Amino acid sequence: VTPFGMRKDESYLPYVEVEVIESLFDRGYNTYGYNKYGLDKNGFDVFGFDEDGYDKDNCNYFFRGPHHMRFYFFIQQQLYMASPELLLNIKRICPPVTPLPDWWLVQNWMTIDVQETVTVIRRIEQKW
Repeated sequence: VTPFGMRKDESYLPYVEVEVIESLFDRGYNTYGYNKYGLDKNGFDVFGFDEDGYDKDNCNYFFRGPHHMRFYFFIQQQLYMASPELLLNIKRICPPVTPLPDWWLVQNWMTIDVQETVTVIRRIEQKW
């Protein structure tokens, strides 16, 4: 049932005034960009999901099925059981984190001595 009281077979619930609903969609979409089915022009509802429950990235709550949680906990278990040496040898697929620019450090850290601030932050970056 849509937010406007219409079923999938295009029949309305008994309490719905059909004339009022039809007047809201004189050009196919209401003021907020949704049709009488509660979908926007791309076929997604107000929460970003289509009629099958998938979002624009083809993901649902369980990311393509109810097995997500089972896989998640299995992977988590394997990571806890793995040795640190094995984990350190995993190939990085993302670019490495770059150091913060000096202007960002000076702008966002409230200090009087600019050079000391930069030195302290660079030391923290090296540690991590």
